[in-house]
Amino acid sequence: MSQVCCAVARETFEDNPEALVKRLYLSHKHKQGAKISEEEFNEEYGSSGVSWDPNMTREFADYLSDLHEHRAKNEYIISKGQGGLIEGIAKFGTSVATLFASPTNIALGLIPVFPKTTLMMGAKFGTLAAKTGQAAVASGLAQAATEPLLKAAYSQEQTDYGISNSLSNQKLHKNYISNGEIYSLPTSKLID
Repeated sequence: MSQVCCAVARETFEDNPEALVKRLYLSHKHKQGAKISEEEFNEEYGSSGVSWDPNMTREFADYLSDLHEHRAKNEYIISKGQGGLIEGIAKFGTSVATLFASPTNIALGLIPVFPKTTLMMGAKFGTLAAKTGQAAVASGLAQAATEPLLKAAYSQEQTDYGISNSLSNQKLHKNYISNGEIYSLPTSKLID
């Protein structure tokens, strides 16, 4: 189970905003230089899962090949897990904990959302309902803030990332949990 949790942590960390910006920078950097011909590319990288394009350089092909191999290993490790409730909880907990490794994710978790409305909702529906609603809105805003980075990075890396990925992205659920935890803290009066 520890290997599965490590693979989940690596996958989650790669989708943190700082890692996304780094990946976009590396993609741009590796596209500079001498271009590789389609014949050379097919000979060296044909089985790597990377597609040739006219702007492909050897450095970018190496980068994409390594990235695809890294992702495939993580996905294989995760798929070979034992499954079950305990492992599911461990994977989810690892993902949430990994989110807090990113200062940007922590900052996104502190988005002040409708503080006056929350107070009015709290009077009508109770504090728990008001804080839950506030956390849901904040997690949606946090997801909307990072979604363009995710789409751009995955596009540059020749990895499919469509609307189904976006809707099923666990980050939304993890942000909801982390925002719920942050907004339920006694220090949330500082946020309001």
